[in-house]
Amino acid sequence: MRILFASDTYPPQVNGAAYFTYRLASALRQRGHQIFVLAPSASGYSCKTNVNGIRVFGISSLPIPFVAPYRFVI
Repeated sequence: MRILFASDTYPPQVNGAAYFTYRLASALRQRGHQIFVLAPSASGYSCKTNVNGIRVFGISSLPIPFVAPYRFVI
């Protein structure tokens, strides 16, 4: 099965939602599913990466004022 996670946070950000999404995606990948994650890019530019068999699509994003590690997509 192909599964897409759309999230406002994903590692390398460190928080509960990012960790939960990563663990769930990893567990489903181990069961043979194709996993895709759509989340704001940590660098600010669009990118595609493959982390442990999980395709991660980073969308261009901007930093949230006064909350340094978090980003939002326009």
